[in-house]
Amino acid sequence: MTLLPLTFSILLIACGQKNPANQTSSLVASEEKAQERLESKLGSTYEKGWNLRTVQTSKQSLGKPKVFRVTLLSGNDYRFLATTDENAQDIALSIVDKDGVPLTSHDSGGNEVDITVKAKSSQSVYLAAAVESMNGSANESGVAVGVMYK
Repeated sequence: MTLLPLTFSILLIACGQKNPANQTSSLVASEEKAQERLESKLGSTYEKGWNLRTVQTSKQSLGKPKVFRVTLLSGNDYRFLATTDENAQDIALSIVDKDGVPLTSHDSGGNEVDITVKAKSSQSVYLAAAVESMNGSANESGVAVGVMYK
């Protein structure tokens, strides 16, 4: 009896690939899937005059938000978008000032969320993206965050 086919199936599942029985592992976080979802949302915003400032991807667990420092310039509008892969059920975005005082937040109730703000003054703020619930027994999700301005 050989264990090679079993080992191969386990490796494919761990990499998020289809195994020989055409089953996929839904537990593997995918930054690529989160970024694909984000890019599909960004497409229509370019036509409305928005410019892309940055995109960051990461893997995220419950209770461990990713925080990004962003400098806002007075008079500009900013749009912050976050998307997840299929492992997450809910993602939230929050913007806080340098003292940790919340400026705004939005909980999508789904795996896509965005916030639009107008900078009243030039300042550094912190954008926190937090996965708030997961599907099934997933323990992390791929997350993509985009910052646009006009």
